[in-house]
Amino acid sequence: MLKQKNIALDEYLWQQTPMPESLKTFPIKLYKASKRSYGVRPTLYDALMVMVNNAKITKGESFLLITNNPYICMHDAVAKKVLAPYEVNIETVGAAMEKESPEDVLDSIARGLYNLQK
Repeated sequence: MLKQKNIALDEYLWQQTPMPESLKTFPIKLYKASKRSYGVRPTLYDALMVMVNNAKITKGESFLLITNNPYICMHDAVAKKVLAPYEVNIETVGAAMEKESPEDVLDSIARGLYNLQK
């Protein structure tokens, strides 16, 4: 039930966000990954696997991944690695950094570089 409420809220927020009308009518699909069996929140990998298992992915299709800093580069690398077999286009965006600690930024860079390896 909570998962459905979260998706409904995400859809509502999308529709309420000021943007050109052509973008509001753009088809959008939201997928939510459940907590892992031992209670830990899902990772980006988990969320991408829910999408892969529920969507009909077409070669050459484009995906927009909206995330937050300092994880944008890391999430972009993970998404490109996970979705590479599907030969899709991925654009990852998020807000500019403001108050992230140097430790978090360096950790994100290291994880992003690790995930860029094939």
